[in-house]
Amino acid sequence: IKRLAQYAKEAQAAGLVPILEPEVLYEGKHSRRHARAVIQKTLSTLFSALAEHSVDRASVILKTSMALSGSDSRRKDTPEEVAEDTLAVLLESVPRQIAGIVFLSGGQTPEQATDNLSAICRLSRAKGGTSWPLTFSYGRALQEEALAIWKGKEENVPAAREAFLARLAKVSAALK
Repeated sequence: IKRLAQYAKEAQAAGLVPILEPEVLYEGKHSRRHARAVIQKTLSTLFSALAEHSVDRASVILKTSMALSGSDSRRKDTPEEVAEDTLAVLLESVPRQIAGIVFLSGGQTPEQATDNLSAICRLSRAKGGTSWPLTFSYGRALQEEALAIWKGKEENVPAAREAFLARLAKVSAALK
C-alpha cells in the first residue's frame, strides 16, 4: 500500500493522474461479507497512506474489486447483494473528493460483471448518487465471449467483433 502511495505522489509530481488498483482477489472460499471487510481495510489503509504522502486525492482514480463471495465458496451472490455491500464499503472508505471509481471484473463471468455493475449503479442512483463517477475497467469480462468465438481463426473475426461490441454495449448500458 505504501508503494501505491509513493507511486501516486510521483505520478502527480509528473503531472499524471494515478490510477490505484488495490485489488481484492475473487479466488477462495470467503464470503461476500468477508470480502467487504477486506476491501474496507485495504481502502482505509490506502487512503491513510495517501494522506501520509500528501497525495491530492482529487486527482486519484481508484480501480477496485466488487464485494463478492469467493469463487470456491459455492455461494451465488445476487447483483443486489453485491451492490449493497460494494457501495456501502465505498461510501464508508473512499473520500468524497477522489476523481472516480473504476470497477474490475476480477474473475466474474461477463454476465455477472455486467449485472453487478448495473445493480451498483442503480443502487447508487437510488441513494442519490455518489460524489465520484463510477465506471468499469473490464478485461476478460469484455473479451471472453469474443475470444471463444474467434479461436484464432481469421474467418471468425467478424463474429468475434460483433460479440465484443455487443458485450461492450451491455456493460456501457449498465452504467445508465
